[in-house]
Amino acid sequence: MSTQNKTGKWLKTSVKAFLITIGLLTVTVAATAAVPPVREAPKAAASAWVPPMHEAQSGLDVGPGSDEGLLVSSP
Repeated sequence: MSTQNKTGKWLKTSVKAFLITIGLLTVTVAATAAVPPVREAPKAAASAWVPPMHEAQSGLDVGPGSDEGLLVSSP
């Protein structure tokens, strides 16, 4: 077998391997792009009602918001 024949066979094998690799890579990228992204399920809506931290009491509330206690006790 001549050197030219060995080189030609090696070159053909390398080109075939390269083309197969590029083809598989192309198919993989195309398949990945075709799959829709996974979306998370929507979270349950939180209630808009917030329980009060404390009840207003006339005469006991001091500081910001102390007028609420006065309004509760007024007739």
